[in-house]
Amino acid sequence: MTLDIERQDLDGCLYPHAGDPTILALILFDDVPGGAGHVHRIAQNEATIKKVLHSIYQRMKGCKCGGEEEDTSCYG
Repeated sequence: MTLDIERQDLDGCLYPHAGDPTILALILFDDVPGGAGHVHRIAQNEATIKKVLHSIYQRMKGCKCGGEEEDTSCYG
């Protein structure tokens, strides 16, 4: 739990970048009715964004949801 944000309060997805569908953009959004301001807080400075992305990377690096093929979404 980075920045004391509960997993169910924040979500995201990958979306093809405008103009080049081979480049993906990461879309983060508050997953709380009315918003909780988490994305706004994350976006306030570069160090916070890096901390969140590093936390995501560490979690995904150990993910085994896709099996040996690593070809499915992470459910952890």
